[in-house]
Amino acid sequence: MDRSLGVLLAALRRRVRSTGARFFVGSLVVGLACAIWLPSPGASGGAVALEGALVVIGIAAGLAAASSAGSLPEDRGSGIHAWLAATACPRAVLRAAPAVAGVVVTVAVSLGATSLAAGMLASSGIHVPTLRTTPLAVVDSRIDDPAGSVGSTVPVEIEFRPRFRSPEAANVGSIGVAFDERLGPIHPVTVRGRNVLELPTGRSTRVRSLDPGIDLTVVSARRIDGSASFLANVLRAGLLLGLALAAIAPIAVLLSRFLSASSAVAASLLLAGVGVLHGPLLELAADAQGVEGASIASAILHGATWLAPDLSVVARTSEALVGHVLSPAAFAGLSSPAIHGAIALLLLAFLPARRVDA
Repeated sequence: MDRSLGVLLAALRRRVRSTGARFFVGSLVVGLACAIWLPSPGASGGAVALEGALVVIGIAAGLAAASSAGSLPEDRGSGIHAWLAATACPRAVLRAAPAVAGVVVTVAVSLGATSLAAGMLASSGIHVPTLRTTPLAVVDSRIDDPAGSVGSTVPVEIEFRPRFRSPEAANVGSIGVAFDERLGPIHPVTVRGRNVLELPTGRSTRVRSLDPGIDLTVVSARRIDGSASFLANVLRAGLLLGLALAAIAPIAVLLSRFLSASSAVAASLLLAGVGVLHGPLLELAADAQGVEGASIASAILHGATWLAPDLSVVARTSEALVGHVLSPAAFAGLSSPAIHGAIALLLLAFLPARRVDA
């Protein structure tokens, strides 16, 4: 047990103490500074700065995971791997150590970069007003009961999708709406974007447009439960990014068993990109099935999404940009990339390599 732990720690130290690691950290700091401090201040300045920071953090975590593909080739070239293979350490642990180290490094990079970004945002006074919300069911533009008590109202954030009946109606910025079939009271709302309305509790509610030129469809509704910490939400978003992209590390190490380091890194980054775009690619494949002669393209898209881990959970970090707290339900989407990474780790640990030192 002690020998196995020593091998894992040695793999982790080799990743952290390399010259590339120091250059990587320096580039990460510069990238975060540019993403946070270059955007001009304004009403949406906080969201823009946070979005830039999350993009930099996601790229950094992805690179950290994909660079795990260089661990085995470097160890073979230096002779460390052959020396370790001669020890009494179990072969499964020896093969899996670079992947486990890659997972740890990826999560550490994401959390470290997120902590640094949170410090930069706090020192600059940049923030996004953040709310604790509860999603409400919406069926045919009817919003489910926002609470259980009768005779009171609660604030509900509603997002509409407008349908304009005439070209002139497209220029309207705000209209009046009423609840259910009643004509009053009339509540002004913006046609585009999110609105906060006080909805009655104890029953479901339909929000009806009072403008004959515009039909409103309720896209989503969230009950507002109170304010929350912006910086804590940023840390949650960074943790979600790190845990999701950590699934790439075992895949990268497994690919390095059969490819060169550079090819394995490039293939891992490609799989990460396909995984992040998992949902849109499936939609594109479904659309391609209805086009004559596009069946091959559809099959290729389906195959790509099958090979790559489903990293569409990364898109849930956008909730922080609009001021919504990342709930535990957002982390439930990590199950798919975790399964993908676990399968790669098992194959890496128990699949014999062509080289006697692996």
